[in-house]
Amino acid sequence: MNVLLTGGTGFIGSHIAKQLSEDGHKVTIMARNANKIPALKKLQGIEIIQASLSNFEMVESLVRGKDAVIHVALDYKDGAVNMLEHDTLGSVHLLEAAAKAGVEQIIYTSSTATCDFIYMTDYGRQSMAGKTIDEEFKPRPASFYGATKAATEMYAMALSHEYKIRVNIIRPGYIFGNPALEGAPTQPDSRFKDYVTKIKNNETVSVSHNDGT
Repeated sequence: MNVLLTGGTGFIGSHIAKQLSEDGHKVTIMARNANKIPALKKLQGIEIIQASLSNFEMVESLVRGKDAVIHVALDYKDGAVNMLEHDTLGSVHLLEAAAKAGVEQIIYTSSTATCDFIYMTDYGRQSMAGKTIDEEFKPRPASFYGATKAATEMYAMALSHEYKIRVNIIRPGYIFGNPALEGAPTQPDSRFKDYVTKIKNNETVSVSHNDGT
């Protein structure tokens, strides 16, 4: 397959890129920093294009001729309107551009944060204690991060009906592990690693209220 992958230089994305390469697929990675993981460029069938979700013309050109789009990238900003303008809008544009271009399969990496009221509110913790959360559980965000992920999920499902395109949504929690390649990250972002480093150095640690993690 010919695949467009966003967020391919992140933790989840780099593992996806490596697996797709090993399976013999042709992969175009859209990344804000094309040189973030030099080892990625050495994988067979991998091409890295420097671009962001906000570059609509570039996005529309990159989805042409692709069999599938795997959207992992996140354009995180502080504030509700900033998240809407940067991540939600860019994500929805990407998915609709893919559908219009005739892409057959979309995979969207969302987040368990779409249901973060469960662990971020007293009501959620009390009402959902001991209950199983499965794929049928409807989004109930309590953070702007959860909201942008939930909104994109809704648009992705609507696009699947409007354009008769296959859409799969995945909701990983916060995960970490061995890097996919030399120089690749070990987790989606560096916050926890930074916290540990500061604590070891007896430095002040600052955290943001309702940042989604």
